[in-house]
Amino acid sequence: MTDTGFLAWLSETAEATALLKCVQCKSSFWACPECVNTIRIDPETNLPPDVVVVNGEAVYTPDFTPEAMARSVKQPACDNCIQERNDSGTWPERVPTSVERHRRSHF
Repeated sequence: MTDTGFLAWLSETAEATALLKCVQCKSSFWACPECVNTIRIDPETNLPPDVVVVNGEAVYTPDFTPEAMARSVKQPACDNCIQERNDSGTWPERVPTSVERHRRSHF
């Protein structure tokens, strides 16, 4: 959908959306701020609080510090990145996309 088409749709449905930047792929995308998926990022490391760098690679650790969690800030993640993670099988269960969450919450 073009920006003009999107704005026409927006005015017809009165949906509240925002132009966001994905923390993972850095692309811009439109989403409902209430429904968008987020990833917590520690501003000191620019990584999620439960990720550490070992030998140059990001590695999950269940032993994150409370300080890292307290510093972390929720950052938006686009549906393409969420779907890519869902398809990769790296998460224990499938995470709904923001579009799916929006349909359940607002319709």
